[in-house]
Amino acid sequence: MDIDTLNAALSLRHSGRTEEALEAFRALFEKTEDFDEKAGIVLHEASCLTTLQRYEEAKEALNRARRMSQLAWTGAYADQQEALVCMWEGRYEDSLRIYDRLLSQHPKVATDPELRNLYESVQAERGIILATLNRTEDALPLLAGALVYRVSDSKKGLILYHLGQCFLSLNQTKDAKTAFEEVGRVCQDHYCILGSRYNLGIIYAQEGTLGKALQELEWCEANLGGDDALRDYIYVWLAKVLTT
Repeated sequence: MDIDTLNAALSLRHSGRTEEALEAFRALFEKTEDFDEKAGIVLHEASCLTTLQRYEEAKEALNRARRMSQLAWTGAYADQQEALVCMWEGRYEDSLRIYDRLLSQHPKVATDPELRNLYESVQAERGIILATLNRTEDALPLLAGALVYRVSDSKKGLILYHLGQCFLSLNQTKDAKTAFEEVGRVCQDHYCILGSRYNLGIIYAQEGTLGKALQELEWCEANLGGDDALRDYIYVWLAKVLTT
């Protein structure tokens, strides 16, 4: 495989130039002869297609990768990406089933040091999905364990946000506050920061720390965007804080 071309394609993808990365991976595929290496390139192609929300094409690419290689890790990574596609499509139960199947059919993922990154990614995503499905007691240990994983800052922020939501549902307000406060320190994802600061506003209001509550809720109002449903809740809590 042409390593320089591979690294150039990866650089394009990591810099957000996904369309260009997709074409670069496809060009590299044509120049590569080894079928296992070709399958790995198709996995990168599928990742680009998922980012571009071309989900059906991504699933077709994953099936091509599975047919092209008999290596166990190819099937494991293809399953992981298929689960991610299902998650982005809102099919959370299907995504969870695929992750569970991956761990069942590829037990080495949990023990092989070379597959550690895959294992950590799978466990973190399982925790996030379980939290999204309000299966709090199942999600909590996975999310807490994922805090020590080597994940991106954006993924860690998402883990912390869902961890905070789990703590809230269990009325563990102190732990929830700690998780939400950490979100803004580790990631720049608007969804995570908005949800965390909204919850912090409510927690501070309930604690009687009205200045901090007002600061968080006013920030949420100013940075809300088009979420009218959340806007109504923010106004309710702003009114409570301002009239206390």
